Amino acid sequence: MTPGTWSFPRAWQGRALALLSLLIIGLGALGIHALHTAPALGFPSGSWFALSDPEIRRVDDLELNPILALSLPEFAHVEEESRWWRAQEQLFVHLNTRSLVHVTVIDASGRLHTESARVGALPFFDIVRRTWLIYFTVAVYLGSALSVFRRHRSPAGAILTFFLCACALYFVSAAPVVARAPVLPPLLFQFFIGVLYAAAASLTTLVHFALVFPAPKQLAFRHRWVVYVPYVITVTVVTLYLSGAMAFGATFPVLIAGVFVVLAAFLHSLLQERDPFLRRQIRLSLTAPVLVSLFFICCYVVPGVLRLAPIDFRYVALCFLILPFALPLAMDNLALYDARLEVERVALQEKEQLRADLHDLILNNLAVISRSSEVARSHLGGTQESLEKRLHAIQGLATTTARQVREFLRVLEDQQGSWETLCNSLRAWGGELLEDSECDFDLNVVPAVFALPPPSFHLRICLDRIYKEALHNVLKHARADRVSVSFSCRGHTVICCIRDNGVGFDMNATLDGHYGLGNIRRRVEEMAGSAVVESRAGGGTLLTVEIPVA
Repeated sequence: MTPGTWSFPRAWQGRALALLSLLIIGLGALGIHALHTAPALGFPSGSWFALSDPEIRRVDDLELNPILALSLPEFAHVEEESRWWRAQEQLFVHLNTRSLVHVTVIDASGRLHTESARVGALPFFDIVRRTWLIYFTVAVYLGSALSVFRRHRSPAGAILTFFLCACALYFVSAAPVVARAPVLPPLLFQFFIGVLYAAAASLTTLVHFALVFPAPKQLAFRHRWVVYVPYVITVTVVTLYLSGAMAFGATFPVLIAGVFVVLAAFLHSLLQERDPFLRRQIRLSLTAPVLVSLFFICCYVVPGVLRLAPIDFRYVALCFLILPFALPLAMDNLALYDARLEVERVALQEKEQLRADLHDLILNNLAVISRSSEVARSHLGGTQESLEKRLHAIQGLATTTARQVREFLRVLEDQQGSWETLCNSLRAWGGELLEDSECDFDLNVVPAVFALPPPSFHLRICLDRIYKEALHNVLKHARADRVSVSFSCRGHTVICCIRDNGVGFDMNATLDGHYGLGNIRRRVEEMAGSAVVESRAGGGTLLTVEIPVA
Protein backbone atom coordinates (compact mmCIF):
# COMPACT_ATOMS: atom_id res chain seq x y z
CA MET A 1 0.00 0.00 0.00
CA THR A 2 1.27 3.44 -0.93
CA PRO A 3 2.07 5.60 2.12
CA GLY A 4 -0.75 7.97 2.99
CA THR A 5 -3.48 5.95 1.25
CA TRP A 6 -6.70 4.53 2.63
CA SER A 7 -6.40 0.91 3.72
CA PHE A 8 -10.17 0.28 3.47
CA PRO A 9 -11.51 -1.40 0.30
CA ARG A 10 -13.48 0.81 -2.04
CA ALA A 11 -16.69 -1.10 -1.29
CA TRP A 12 -16.38 -0.13 2.39
CA GLN A 13 -15.63 3.46 1.40
CA GLY A 14 -18.84 3.43 -0.66
CA ARG A 15 -20.86 2.15 2.29
CA ALA A 16 -19.36 4.80 4.56
CA LEU A 17 -20.20 7.49 2.00
CA ALA A 18 -23.79 6.23 1.75
CA LEU A 19 -24.18 6.30 5.55
CA LEU A 20 -22.73 9.83 5.72
CA SER A 21 -25.09 10.97 2.98
CA LEU A 22 -28.10 9.57 4.83
CA LEU A 23 -26.86 11.16 8.07
CA ILE A 24 -26.50 14.56 6.40
CA ILE A 25 -29.97 14.37 4.85
CA GLY A 26 -31.46 13.23 8.16
CA LEU A 27 -29.75 16.04 10.06
CA GLY A 28 -31.15 18.55 7.56
CA ALA A 29 -34.70 17.34 8.19
CA LEU A 30 -34.10 17.22 11.96
CA GLY A 31 -32.74 20.78 11.92
CA ILE A 32 -35.84 22.13 10.17
CA HIS A 33 -38.05 20.25 12.63
CA ALA A 34 -36.10 21.66 15.60
CA LEU A 35 -36.44 25.23 14.32
CA HIS A 36 -40.16 24.80 13.69
CA THR A 37 -40.95 23.30 17.11
CA ALA A 38 -38.65 25.44 19.30
CA PRO A 39 -40.21 28.47 21.05
CA ALA A 40 -39.43 31.66 19.12
CA LEU A 41 -39.86 35.32 20.00
CA GLY A 42 -42.07 37.41 17.72
CA PHE A 43 -42.14 41.18 18.01
CA PRO A 44 -45.05 43.56 17.32
CA SER A 45 -43.36 44.67 14.12
CA GLY A 46 -43.99 41.19 12.71
CA SER A 47 -40.34 40.15 12.79
CA TRP A 48 -38.92 37.21 14.70
CA PHE A 49 -35.88 37.25 16.93
CA ALA A 50 -32.52 36.65 15.21
CA LEU A 51 -29.08 36.23 16.73
CA SER A 52 -27.97 39.41 14.95
CA ASP A 53 -30.55 41.38 16.96
CA PRO A 54 -29.58 43.37 20.10
CA GLU A 55 -28.68 41.21 23.06
CA ILE A 56 -31.40 40.01 25.40
CA ARG A 57 -30.75 41.01 29.01
CA ARG A 58 -34.03 39.94 30.62
CA VAL A 59 -37.13 37.92 29.78
CA ASP A 60 -39.80 38.81 32.33
CA ASP A 61 -37.98 38.36 35.64
CA LEU A 62 -35.39 35.99 34.23
CA GLU A 63 -31.90 37.48 34.23
CA LEU A 64 -29.91 36.16 31.28
CA ASN A 65 -26.24 35.91 30.48
CA PRO A 66 -25.20 38.90 28.33
CA ILE A 67 -23.49 36.54 25.92
CA LEU A 68 -26.63 34.46 25.38
CA ALA A 69 -26.89 35.56 21.75
CA LEU A 70 -23.54 34.00 20.80
CA SER A 71 -24.30 31.52 18.03
CA LEU A 72 -21.73 29.02 19.35
CA PRO A 73 -20.27 28.44 22.85
CA GLU A 74 -16.89 29.85 21.86
CA PHE A 75 -15.37 29.86 25.34
CA ALA A 76 -11.86 28.98 26.41
CA HIS A 77 -12.96 27.68 29.84
CA VAL A 78 -15.40 24.92 30.67
CA GLU A 79 -17.03 27.00 33.46
CA GLU A 80 -17.97 29.79 31.05
CA GLU A 81 -19.44 27.33 28.59
CA SER A 82 -21.43 25.64 31.36
CA ARG A 83 -22.98 28.99 32.36
CA TRP A 84 -23.88 29.58 28.69
CA TRP A 85 -25.64 26.21 28.49
CA ARG A 86 -27.54 26.84 31.73
CA ALA A 87 -28.74 30.20 30.40
CA GLN A 88 -29.93 28.54 27.19
CA GLU A 89 -31.83 25.87 29.12
CA GLN A 90 -33.43 28.37 31.50
CA LEU A 91 -34.64 30.48 28.61
CA PHE A 92 -36.08 27.45 26.81
CA VAL A 93 -37.99 26.29 29.89
CA HIS A 94 -39.33 29.80 30.52
CA LEU A 95 -40.47 30.39 26.93
CA ASN A 96 -41.93 26.90 26.58
CA THR A 97 -44.54 27.65 29.28
CA ARG A 98 -45.68 31.10 28.08
CA SER A 99 -47.35 32.72 25.10
CA LEU A 100 -46.42 36.36 25.89
CA VAL A 101 -43.32 37.75 27.57
CA HIS A 102 -41.70 41.11 28.29
CA VAL A 103 -38.22 41.33 26.87
CA THR A 104 -35.53 43.77 27.99
CA VAL A 105 -32.88 44.27 25.33
CA ILE A 106 -29.92 46.53 24.78
CA ASP A 107 -30.11 48.19 21.39
CA ALA A 108 -27.32 49.30 19.06
CA SER A 109 -26.94 52.60 20.93
CA GLY A 110 -26.40 50.79 24.25
CA ARG A 111 -29.72 51.77 25.83
CA LEU A 112 -32.02 49.35 27.64
CA HIS A 113 -35.70 49.18 26.74
CA THR A 114 -38.54 46.73 27.32
CA GLU A 115 -41.13 45.52 24.85
CA SER A 116 -43.68 42.76 24.64
CA ALA A 117 -43.04 39.71 22.51
CA ARG A 118 -45.25 36.75 21.68
CA VAL A 119 -43.93 33.20 21.95
CA GLY A 120 -44.74 30.91 19.07
CA ALA A 121 -43.39 28.61 16.41
CA LEU A 122 -41.07 30.09 13.81
CA PRO A 123 -42.97 30.12 10.49
CA PHE A 124 -41.75 27.73 7.83
CA PHE A 125 -41.15 30.57 5.35
CA ASP A 126 -38.95 32.33 7.89
CA ILE A 127 -37.01 29.09 8.47
CA VAL A 128 -36.40 28.80 4.73
CA ARG A 129 -35.31 32.43 4.50
CA ARG A 130 -32.78 31.95 7.30
CA THR A 131 -31.37 28.59 6.23
CA TRP A 132 -31.77 28.11 2.46
CA LEU A 133 -28.27 29.35 1.60
CA ILE A 134 -26.70 27.07 4.23
CA TYR A 135 -28.67 24.03 3.06
CA PHE A 136 -27.83 24.90 -0.54
CA THR A 137 -24.15 24.83 0.45
CA VAL A 138 -24.73 21.42 2.06
CA ALA A 139 -26.30 20.11 -1.16
CA VAL A 140 -23.39 21.39 -3.25
CA TYR A 141 -20.82 19.77 -0.93
CA LEU A 142 -22.67 16.47 -0.85
CA GLY A 143 -23.13 16.41 -4.63
CA SER A 144 -19.47 17.27 -5.12
CA ALA A 145 -18.43 14.47 -2.73
CA LEU A 146 -20.50 11.90 -4.62
CA SER A 147 -19.10 13.12 -7.94
CA VAL A 148 -15.48 12.98 -6.75
CA PHE A 149 -15.96 9.49 -5.31
CA ARG A 150 -17.45 8.26 -8.60
CA ARG A 151 -14.81 9.83 -10.86
CA HIS A 152 -11.60 9.53 -8.83
CA ARG A 153 -10.44 6.20 -7.43
CA SER A 154 -7.07 7.51 -6.29
CA PRO A 155 -6.15 7.91 -2.59
CA ALA A 156 -6.40 11.70 -2.94
CA GLY A 157 -9.90 11.28 -4.43
CA ALA A 158 -11.06 9.17 -1.46
CA ILE A 159 -9.64 11.68 1.03
CA LEU A 160 -11.20 14.64 -0.78
CA THR A 161 -14.56 12.84 -0.83
CA PHE A 162 -14.64 12.54 2.94
CA PHE A 163 -13.35 16.09 3.42
CA LEU A 164 -16.31 17.36 1.40
CA CYS A 165 -18.65 15.16 3.46
CA ALA A 166 -17.18 16.59 6.66
CA CYS A 167 -17.87 20.12 5.37
CA ALA A 168 -21.46 19.17 4.49
CA LEU A 169 -21.91 17.67 7.96
CA TYR A 170 -20.54 20.84 9.55
CA PHE A 171 -22.93 23.15 7.71
CA VAL A 172 -26.01 20.95 8.07
CA SER A 173 -25.53 20.79 11.86
CA ALA A 174 -24.72 24.52 12.05
CA ALA A 175 -27.89 25.60 10.20
CA PRO A 176 -30.38 25.22 13.10
CA VAL A 177 -27.83 26.52 15.62
CA VAL A 178 -27.19 29.85 13.85
CA ALA A 179 -30.83 30.27 12.73
CA ARG A 180 -32.50 29.69 16.13
CA ALA A 181 -34.84 32.33 17.51
CA PRO A 182 -33.41 32.39 20.18
CA VAL A 183 -33.14 28.83 21.57
CA LEU A 184 -33.50 25.17 20.61
CA PRO A 185 -34.68 22.22 22.72
CA PRO A 186 -31.71 21.54 25.04
CA LEU A 187 -31.08 17.94 23.97
CA LEU A 188 -31.29 18.74 20.26
CA PHE A 189 -29.19 21.86 20.82
CA GLN A 190 -26.41 19.88 22.49
CA PHE A 191 -26.68 17.18 19.83
CA PHE A 192 -26.23 19.68 16.98
CA ILE A 193 -23.31 21.38 18.75
CA GLY A 194 -21.63 18.00 19.31
CA VAL A 195 -22.04 16.97 15.66
CA LEU A 196 -20.87 20.40 14.52
CA TYR A 197 -17.78 20.13 16.70
CA ALA A 198 -16.93 16.63 15.47
CA ALA A 199 -17.49 17.67 11.84
CA ALA A 200 -15.26 20.73 12.26
CA ALA A 201 -12.55 18.51 13.72
CA SER A 202 -13.00 16.09 10.80
CA LEU A 203 -11.85 18.83 8.45
CA THR A 204 -8.44 17.42 9.41
CA THR A 205 -8.85 15.36 6.24
CA LEU A 206 -7.72 18.48 4.38
CA VAL A 207 -4.34 18.06 6.09
CA HIS A 208 -4.22 14.47 4.86
CA PHE A 209 -5.21 15.65 1.36
CA ALA A 210 -2.38 18.18 1.37
CA LEU A 211 0.08 15.39 2.26
CA VAL A 212 -0.88 13.19 -0.71
CA PHE A 213 -1.89 15.66 -3.46
CA PRO A 214 -0.74 15.80 -6.19
CA ALA A 215 1.66 13.06 -5.00
CA PRO A 216 2.57 11.72 -1.53
CA LYS A 217 5.19 13.86 0.20
CA GLN A 218 8.59 12.40 1.00
CA LEU A 219 7.77 12.78 4.69
CA ALA A 220 4.94 10.28 4.23
CA PHE A 221 7.34 7.84 2.55
CA ARG A 222 9.97 8.12 5.27
CA HIS A 223 7.55 8.07 8.22
CA ARG A 224 4.29 6.30 7.43
CA TRP A 225 2.80 7.19 10.80
CA VAL A 226 2.84 10.92 10.00
CA VAL A 227 -0.47 10.85 8.09
CA TYR A 228 -2.26 9.34 11.08
CA VAL A 229 -1.11 12.00 13.56
CA PRO A 230 -3.82 14.55 12.59
CA TYR A 231 -6.51 11.91 13.04
CA VAL A 232 -5.19 10.90 16.46
CA ILE A 233 -5.21 14.55 17.52
CA THR A 234 -8.73 14.98 16.13
CA VAL A 235 -10.15 11.97 17.96
CA THR A 236 -8.45 13.05 21.19
CA VAL A 237 -9.76 16.62 21.00
CA VAL A 238 -13.32 15.55 20.14
CA THR A 239 -13.31 13.01 22.97
CA LEU A 240 -12.11 15.63 25.46
CA TYR A 241 -14.79 18.09 24.39
CA LEU A 242 -17.69 15.63 24.36
CA SER A 243 -16.63 14.35 27.79
CA GLY A 244 -16.70 17.91 29.18
CA ALA A 245 -12.97 18.10 29.87
CA MET A 246 -12.35 20.83 27.29
CA ALA A 247 -14.25 23.93 26.21
CA PHE A 248 -15.41 24.58 22.65
CA GLY A 249 -13.10 27.53 22.07
CA ALA A 250 -10.04 25.86 23.60
CA THR A 251 -9.39 23.99 20.34
CA PHE A 252 -9.07 27.07 18.14
CA PRO A 253 -5.25 26.86 18.31
CA VAL A 254 -5.53 23.31 16.88
CA LEU A 255 -7.65 24.70 14.02
CA ILE A 256 -5.12 27.43 13.26
CA ALA A 257 -2.25 24.91 13.45
CA GLY A 258 -4.09 22.73 10.92
CA VAL A 259 -4.32 25.65 8.51
CA PHE A 260 -0.58 26.20 8.77
CA VAL A 261 0.12 22.49 8.19
CA VAL A 262 -2.01 22.57 5.03
CA LEU A 263 -0.24 25.70 3.87
CA ALA A 264 3.20 24.22 4.59
CA ALA A 265 2.38 20.95 2.77
CA PHE A 266 1.16 22.72 -0.35
CA LEU A 267 4.07 25.16 -0.35
CA HIS A 268 6.47 22.22 -0.02
CA SER A 269 4.85 20.59 -3.07
CA LEU A 270 5.03 23.86 -4.97
CA LEU A 271 8.74 24.31 -4.26
CA GLN A 272 9.67 20.68 -4.99
CA GLU A 273 7.58 20.14 -8.13
CA ARG A 274 9.38 20.67 -11.44
CA ASP A 275 6.49 19.93 -13.79
CA PRO A 276 4.93 23.31 -14.82
CA PHE A 277 1.44 21.83 -15.18
CA LEU A 278 1.50 20.24 -11.72
CA ARG A 279 2.79 23.48 -10.23
CA ARG A 280 -0.29 25.26 -11.58
CA GLN A 281 -2.56 22.58 -10.09
CA ILE A 282 -0.87 22.92 -6.71
CA ARG A 283 -1.40 26.68 -6.79
CA LEU A 284 -5.05 26.12 -7.68
CA SER A 285 -5.60 23.64 -4.86
CA LEU A 286 -3.61 25.81 -2.43
CA THR A 287 -5.29 29.16 -3.01
CA ALA A 288 -8.89 28.19 -2.31
CA PRO A 289 -8.43 26.43 1.08
CA VAL A 290 -6.06 29.10 2.39
CA LEU A 291 -8.33 32.00 1.42
CA VAL A 292 -11.41 30.29 2.85
CA SER A 293 -9.59 29.36 6.07
CA LEU A 294 -8.30 32.91 6.57
CA PHE A 295 -11.76 34.33 5.90
CA PHE A 296 -13.36 31.93 8.39
CA ILE A 297 -10.79 32.58 11.10
CA CYS A 298 -10.59 36.36 10.69
CA CYS A 299 -14.28 37.11 10.07
CA TYR A 300 -16.02 34.49 12.19
CA VAL A 301 -13.79 32.72 14.71
CA VAL A 302 -11.75 35.67 16.00
CA PRO A 303 -14.76 38.01 16.44
CA GLY A 304 -16.53 35.28 18.40
CA VAL A 305 -13.57 34.81 20.70
CA LEU A 306 -13.22 38.59 21.19
CA ARG A 307 -16.99 38.92 21.83
CA LEU A 308 -17.42 41.06 18.72
CA ALA A 309 -20.25 40.68 16.24
CA PRO A 310 -19.16 38.02 13.73
CA ILE A 311 -20.14 38.06 10.09
CA ASP A 312 -23.49 36.49 9.19
CA PHE A 313 -22.98 32.73 8.98
CA ARG A 314 -24.74 32.65 5.62
CA TYR A 315 -21.88 34.64 4.15
CA VAL A 316 -19.50 32.06 5.61
CA ALA A 317 -21.44 29.34 3.79
CA LEU A 318 -21.34 31.40 0.60
CA CYS A 319 -17.56 31.83 0.86
CA PHE A 320 -17.09 28.10 1.48
CA LEU A 321 -18.74 27.33 -1.87
CA ILE A 322 -15.33 27.91 -3.44
CA LEU A 323 -13.97 24.61 -2.12
CA PRO A 324 -16.37 22.07 -3.68
CA PHE A 325 -15.51 23.53 -7.07
CA ALA A 326 -11.81 24.41 -6.76
CA LEU A 327 -10.54 21.17 -5.19
CA PRO A 328 -12.42 18.74 -7.48
CA LEU A 329 -11.31 20.89 -10.43
CA ALA A 330 -7.70 20.40 -9.38
CA MET A 331 -8.35 16.64 -9.14
CA ASP A 332 -10.00 16.62 -12.58
CA ASN A 333 -7.08 18.47 -14.11
CA LEU A 334 -4.62 16.05 -12.55
CA ALA A 335 -6.65 13.09 -13.86
CA LEU A 336 -6.67 14.59 -17.36
CA TYR A 337 -2.94 15.18 -17.10
CA ASP A 338 -2.33 11.57 -16.06
CA ALA A 339 -4.59 10.40 -18.89
CA ARG A 340 -2.59 12.46 -21.35
CA LEU A 341 0.65 10.95 -20.06
CA GLU A 342 -0.89 7.49 -20.43
CA VAL A 343 -1.93 8.27 -24.01
CA GLU A 344 1.57 9.46 -24.76
CA ARG A 345 3.00 6.30 -23.19
CA VAL A 346 0.69 4.08 -25.23
CA ALA A 347 1.45 6.08 -28.38
CA LEU A 348 5.17 5.68 -27.77
CA GLN A 349 4.70 1.97 -27.16
CA GLU A 350 2.67 1.66 -30.36
CA LYS A 351 5.31 3.64 -32.22
CA GLU A 352 7.94 1.17 -31.09
CA GLN A 353 5.68 -1.71 -32.13
CA LEU A 354 5.11 -0.17 -35.55
CA ARG A 355 8.85 0.32 -35.91
CA ALA A 356 9.39 -3.36 -35.08
CA ASP A 357 6.66 -4.43 -37.51
CA LEU A 358 8.11 -2.34 -40.31
CA HIS A 359 11.51 -3.82 -39.59
CA ASP A 360 10.22 -7.39 -39.58
CA LEU A 361 7.87 -7.09 -42.55
CA ILE A 362 9.49 -4.58 -44.84
CA LEU A 363 13.15 -3.94 -44.10
CA ASN A 364 14.04 -7.63 -44.04
CA ASN A 365 12.41 -8.14 -47.41
CA LEU A 366 14.10 -5.06 -48.84
CA ALA A 367 17.44 -6.37 -47.59
CA VAL A 368 16.81 -9.66 -49.40
CA ILE A 369 15.82 -7.78 -52.56
CA SER A 370 19.01 -5.74 -52.35
CA ARG A 371 21.12 -8.86 -51.88
CA SER A 372 19.32 -10.69 -54.69
CA SER A 373 19.87 -7.72 -56.99
CA GLU A 374 23.61 -7.86 -56.32
CA VAL A 375 23.66 -11.59 -57.05
CA ALA A 376 21.64 -11.09 -60.24
CA ARG A 377 24.04 -8.40 -61.38
CA SER A 378 26.93 -10.79 -60.83
CA HIS A 379 25.17 -13.31 -63.11
CA LEU A 380 24.74 -10.90 -66.02
CA GLY A 381 27.47 -12.76 -67.81
CA GLY A 382 26.00 -16.17 -66.94
CA THR A 383 23.17 -18.23 -68.36
CA GLN A 384 19.79 -16.80 -69.25
CA GLU A 385 18.05 -19.37 -67.05
CA SER A 386 20.02 -18.44 -63.94
CA LEU A 387 19.38 -14.74 -64.46
CA GLU A 388 15.64 -15.23 -65.00
CA LYS A 389 15.46 -17.31 -61.81
CA ARG A 390 17.07 -14.49 -59.77
CA LEU A 391 14.86 -11.82 -61.31
CA HIS A 392 11.76 -13.93 -60.71
CA ALA A 393 12.71 -14.28 -57.03
CA ILE A 394 13.21 -10.51 -56.73
CA GLN A 395 9.84 -9.86 -58.41
CA GLY A 396 8.05 -12.29 -56.09
CA LEU A 397 9.61 -10.83 -52.97
CA ALA A 398 8.78 -7.29 -54.07
CA THR A 399 5.17 -8.31 -54.75
CA THR A 400 4.94 -9.95 -51.33
CA THR A 401 6.38 -6.86 -49.66
CA ALA A 402 3.92 -4.57 -51.44
CA ARG A 403 1.03 -6.82 -50.34
CA GLN A 404 2.25 -6.77 -46.74
CA VAL A 405 2.48 -2.97 -46.77
CA ARG A 406 -1.06 -2.71 -48.16
CA GLU A 407 -2.35 -5.07 -45.47
CA PHE A 408 -0.50 -3.14 -42.79
CA LEU A 409 -1.95 0.18 -43.94
CA ARG A 410 -5.44 -1.27 -44.31
CA VAL A 411 -5.47 -2.24 -40.62
CA LEU A 412 -4.59 1.35 -39.72
CA GLU A 413 -7.45 2.85 -41.74
CA ASP A 414 -10.51 4.16 -39.92
CA GLN A 415 -12.67 2.24 -42.42
CA GLN A 416 -11.70 -0.89 -40.46
CA GLY A 417 -13.50 0.58 -37.45
CA SER A 418 -16.43 -1.89 -37.48
CA TRP A 419 -16.38 -5.54 -36.44
CA GLU A 420 -18.01 -6.63 -39.70
CA THR A 421 -15.38 -4.96 -41.87
CA LEU A 422 -12.51 -6.20 -39.69
CA CYS A 423 -13.76 -9.80 -39.69
CA ASN A 424 -14.33 -9.74 -43.45
CA SER A 425 -10.78 -8.48 -43.94
CA LEU A 426 -9.35 -11.23 -41.73
CA ARG A 427 -11.46 -13.86 -43.52
CA ALA A 428 -10.17 -12.74 -46.91
CA TRP A 429 -6.56 -12.72 -45.73
CA GLY A 430 -6.83 -16.21 -44.21
CA GLY A 431 -8.41 -17.65 -47.34
CA GLU A 432 -5.71 -16.14 -49.52
CA LEU A 433 -2.91 -17.43 -47.25
CA LEU A 434 -4.16 -21.02 -47.13
CA GLU A 435 -5.65 -21.40 -50.62
CA ASP A 436 -2.55 -23.10 -52.08
CA SER A 437 -1.88 -25.34 -49.07
CA GLU A 438 -4.73 -27.83 -49.61
CA CYS A 439 -6.12 -26.72 -46.24
CA ASP A 440 -9.81 -25.98 -45.71
CA PHE A 441 -10.43 -22.67 -43.99
CA ASP A 442 -13.49 -20.94 -42.55
CA LEU A 443 -14.08 -17.96 -40.26
CA ASN A 444 -17.40 -17.63 -38.42
CA VAL A 445 -18.65 -14.66 -36.43
CA VAL A 446 -21.41 -14.82 -33.82
CA PRO A 447 -23.91 -12.01 -34.62
CA ALA A 448 -23.61 -10.65 -31.03
CA VAL A 449 -20.06 -9.51 -31.88
CA PHE A 450 -21.46 -6.90 -34.25
CA ALA A 451 -23.33 -5.29 -31.34
CA LEU A 452 -20.09 -4.68 -29.39
CA PRO A 453 -18.54 -1.21 -29.30
CA PRO A 454 -16.39 -0.67 -32.43
CA PRO A 455 -12.86 -2.05 -32.10
CA SER A 456 -10.30 0.58 -31.21
CA PHE A 457 -7.15 1.17 -33.21
CA HIS A 458 -5.02 -0.74 -30.68
CA LEU A 459 -7.47 -3.65 -30.57
CA ARG A 460 -7.50 -3.92 -34.38
CA ILE A 461 -3.70 -3.98 -34.45
CA CYS A 462 -3.58 -6.61 -31.70
CA LEU A 463 -6.16 -8.94 -33.30
CA ASP A 464 -4.55 -8.58 -36.72
CA ARG A 465 -1.08 -9.48 -35.41
CA ILE A 466 -2.30 -12.42 -33.29
CA TYR A 467 -4.46 -13.80 -36.10
CA LYS A 468 -1.70 -13.64 -38.71
CA GLU A 469 0.93 -14.98 -36.32
CA ALA A 470 -1.28 -17.95 -35.49
CA LEU A 471 -2.15 -18.78 -39.13
CA HIS A 472 1.49 -18.50 -40.20
CA ASN A 473 2.46 -20.92 -37.44
CA VAL A 474 -0.26 -23.35 -38.54
CA LEU A 475 0.99 -23.17 -42.12
CA LYS A 476 4.63 -23.69 -41.12
CA HIS A 477 4.34 -26.29 -38.37
CA ALA A 478 0.91 -27.91 -37.94
CA ARG A 479 0.63 -29.89 -41.25
CA ALA A 480 -3.14 -29.44 -40.88
CA ASP A 481 -5.79 -29.90 -43.58
CA ARG A 482 -8.45 -27.87 -41.78
CA VAL A 483 -8.35 -24.55 -39.90
CA SER A 484 -11.42 -22.93 -38.37
CA VAL A 485 -11.61 -19.50 -36.77
CA SER A 486 -14.52 -18.14 -34.72
CA PHE A 487 -15.28 -14.78 -33.15
CA SER A 488 -17.73 -14.64 -30.24
CA CYS A 489 -18.21 -12.48 -27.15
CA ARG A 490 -19.03 -12.59 -23.47
CA GLY A 491 -20.24 -9.28 -22.14
CA HIS A 492 -17.83 -6.66 -23.49
CA THR A 493 -15.06 -9.21 -24.10
CA VAL A 494 -14.33 -10.49 -27.62
CA ILE A 495 -13.24 -14.13 -27.91
CA CYS A 496 -11.19 -15.37 -30.87
CA CYS A 497 -10.70 -19.17 -31.23
CA ILE A 498 -8.27 -20.59 -33.83
CA ARG A 499 -8.39 -24.39 -34.16
CA ASP A 500 -6.45 -26.75 -36.46
CA ASN A 501 -6.44 -30.53 -36.83
CA GLY A 502 -2.69 -30.75 -37.29
CA VAL A 503 -0.02 -32.75 -35.54
CA GLY A 504 -0.27 -30.78 -32.29
CA PHE A 505 2.52 -30.86 -29.76
CA ASP A 506 3.41 -31.90 -26.23
CA MET A 507 2.69 -28.77 -24.21
CA ASN A 508 4.96 -29.73 -21.34
CA ALA A 509 7.91 -30.27 -23.66
CA THR A 510 7.59 -27.57 -26.28
CA LEU A 511 5.22 -24.87 -25.03
CA ASP A 512 7.88 -22.23 -24.34
CA GLY A 513 8.70 -20.37 -27.51
CA HIS A 514 6.71 -22.71 -29.80
CA TYR A 515 4.30 -21.33 -32.40
CA GLY A 516 5.30 -17.81 -31.42
CA LEU A 517 3.14 -18.12 -28.33
CA GLY A 518 5.41 -15.82 -26.35
CA ASN A 519 4.80 -13.02 -28.84
CA ILE A 520 1.05 -13.68 -28.88
CA ARG A 521 0.80 -13.69 -25.10
CA ARG A 522 2.77 -10.44 -24.84
CA ARG A 523 0.40 -8.68 -27.22
CA VAL A 524 -2.69 -10.01 -25.43
CA GLU A 525 -1.42 -9.04 -21.97
CA GLU A 526 -0.76 -5.50 -23.22
CA MET A 527 -4.51 -5.32 -23.98
CA ALA A 528 -5.42 -6.70 -20.51
CA GLY A 529 -6.56 -9.96 -22.08
CA SER A 530 -5.66 -13.66 -21.83
CA ALA A 531 -4.43 -16.32 -24.26
CA VAL A 532 -4.89 -20.06 -23.61
CA VAL A 533 -3.42 -22.88 -25.73
CA GLU A 534 -4.74 -26.43 -25.70
CA SER A 535 -2.87 -29.10 -27.65
CA ARG A 536 -1.64 -32.68 -27.55
CA ALA A 537 0.56 -34.66 -29.87
CA GLY A 538 -1.51 -35.81 -32.89
CA GLY A 539 -4.63 -34.01 -31.62
CA GLY A 540 -4.39 -30.56 -33.16
CA THR A 541 -4.20 -27.21 -31.41
CA LEU A 542 -6.74 -24.70 -30.09
CA LEU A 543 -5.74 -21.09 -29.36
CA THR A 544 -8.34 -19.08 -27.38
CA VAL A 545 -7.78 -15.35 -27.01
CA GLU A 546 -10.03 -13.13 -24.85
CA ILE A 547 -9.62 -9.35 -24.95
CA PRO A 548 -11.88 -6.70 -23.36
CA VAL A 549 -13.28 -4.35 -25.98
CA ALA A 550 -13.30 -1.26 -23.73
